[in-house]
Amino acid sequence: MKKALLLLTSLLIVISVFAQEKKEIPVSKKDARYELAKTVLSNKTFGILPDDNRTAFNKKNFMGIENEKLILQGVFARQDERFVCDIQNYILKEDKNGNIVVTFDFSGRIVKGNFVISMAKGDNYAEIIETIIISKTDNTNNYMPKPVKLFGEILPASMCEYLKIPNEI
Repeated sequence: MKKALLLLTSLLIVISVFAQEKKEIPVSKKDARYELAKTVLSNKTFGILPDDNRTAFNKKNFMGIENEKLILQGVFARQDERFVCDIQNYILKEDKNGNIVVTFDFSGRIVKGNFVISMAKGDNYAEIIETIIISKTDNTNNYMPKPVKLFGEILPASMCEYLKIPNEI
């Protein structure tokens, strides 16, 4: 009797283990944010609000692509104007581990530069490296000596709540 009970218990345990393996594992919130970020990066419809302990929160800080134009303002513009720029050489690469790197160049009326956006698999938090050159009205260039590194979440541009700067260049 004990052997039969032990055998029945073992059989139930094995069956329950196989049943649990067949169930789909629910997608975590981080994985869902990663997939959303991956989609908006590939569609060029993303926005980034910087979120790190070195950048003071300001609703004017924004970088993103809206209507196929790059918008830079606040800390990304290095001044009080809002730059609207064309995008060139947009390349999205995903490695075998799922990490994503996006690179592109941009140019506007008085600004040009490039971005490198790196996002590790598993979340939508990214490292953003921006190099920017702002041309002054007196035909000199204001070279930024070093690229600036920021961090933030990648979201659909339509979900980014930021305060638009009215001075647009």
